[in-house]
Amino acid sequence: MVFKFLRKYVKVFLWVMAVLIIPSFILWGVGSSIRSYQKSHEAGRIFRHRVTWEEYETSLRTIEMLLSLSNLQTYVQFLNPIDLAWDRLILLHEAKRRKIEVSNEKVIAYVQKIPAFQGEGSFDVKRYEEMLARAFRTTPRIFEEEVRKTLILSKLREQIVAEVSLDEETLKEEYQHATTQRKVSYVEFATETFVKEVSLLGEETASYYETHKRDFERPEEIRVAFVTTDFDEKKSKQEVREAMDKLSDDLLHQTEKRKDPGSVFQETGFFALEDPLPHPDLSYELSLRAFQMEIGKISDPIETASGITILKVLEKRPPRILSLEEAKPKVEETLRREKAETLCRKNAEERLHAIQKKMNEEKTSWEDTVKSAALSLKETEFFTQRGYIEKIGMAPELTRAAFALSLKEVGGVVKIPNGFVILRPEEETPFNEEAFLKEKESFLQKLLARKQMEYYNRWFETLRSQAHLISHVESPEPKSSESPVPLEMEMN
Repeated sequence: MVFKFLRKYVKVFLWVMAVLIIPSFILWGVGSSIRSYQKSHEAGRIFRHRVTWEEYETSLRTIEMLLSLSNLQTYVQFLNPIDLAWDRLILLHEAKRRKIEVSNEKVIAYVQKIPAFQGEGSFDVKRYEEMLARAFRTTPRIFEEEVRKTLILSKLREQIVAEVSLDEETLKEEYQHATTQRKVSYVEFATETFVKEVSLLGEETASYYETHKRDFERPEEIRVAFVTTDFDEKKSKQEVREAMDKLSDDLLHQTEKRKDPGSVFQETGFFALEDPLPHPDLSYELSLRAFQMEIGKISDPIETASGITILKVLEKRPPRILSLEEAKPKVEETLRREKAETLCRKNAEERLHAIQKKMNEEKTSWEDTVKSAALSLKETEFFTQRGYIEKIGMAPELTRAAFALSLKEVGGVVKIPNGFVILRPEEETPFNEEAFLKEKESFLQKLLARKQMEYYNRWFETLRSQAHLISHVESPEPKSSESPVPLEMEMN
């Protein structure tokens, strides 16, 4: 559920982060995995204009560079560089129509501030040139022109979002919506208490498995070898970098000569990206890099906050659907949970009907009615419409009901993470004018940023539809180890 939510909402946020700015840099070995699927004389068309393969490939290379240079490793599975490459071309077309330009001075100043190209606290020309040549196989001139385009896109975005403004009344309404708190009393019905009442027939398990096979897929698994050198007080970071660069070259040479690198590597067993980390020295980011590599390839040194690591993928197992026998425990657990949830909801609805009937006919209070039904009445702390509810967690259905009902009105059955509740709003905090005036400026900035993001999203979706994109780019085969992100991943 979390991943579905992210896939739906991170697109614009990540586009802005990955393409319009370049945050703190964590480098890995990246080369071009770009291929021209030149079954057509053109890569495609936008705004009825022909896009050459060279133009498209340049855009895709830039996207790959920006993603690999950005601190977005956790999110790359939600990004599709092919889509972003077309988005970039569409935006550049619009920027050109608006005649937006960026001076050489601004490009140079921007490049010189990039953390990845710093050495001993200042811009290091040699490091800059070597990294571009080694990691991206490009030249400073080409890189700087792509930076110019990226800064042009940043200026384009500034022009678009400048159209967003907030008046005093809207600001006050939004503040009230965000800060008003409510407290509710509730009766809880836990799904877990009904699990023991559930019985499963053999054919039910098999039938559920057949109709939900995709829910029981085992993702890709890999087995990894790695060597790590931690930063410590004995050696400077530069010395560690140089030593690991030399080791990487030696290992690469041994691989090319088909020699066994010996015991320099530690090895893991098979693991999937969603599994617990296979070794304390392998972070999620390092594991993610490993999944992007080809079998047998040696990575360039990967620098993290604690040290430098070199990776090698020993084996891969493709994704597969678990057999009924393998998946049976999980199938039965899932099916029991669903049936228990159905029973729990039915019980809560019956209890609600009985409570409302007793309150209406006998004019008893909410508290007395709940007590006479041998139920436990609980109460929350104050919470906002976007807030976490103590002892319950994030419960959007409960939150919506709590603010939709009038105070002292008994509500319907609503879902919470571990079951269902019947609730009644008890108290509401009044609007705090003094707090509003005190927090007005900071709240304005946060709200404006969100409104600008939403506005930019709508504007770009309109622009993209107007572009009438025609793409002749085929979905790529599994990418090489040097590609920074999996090109086959879908963003939406």
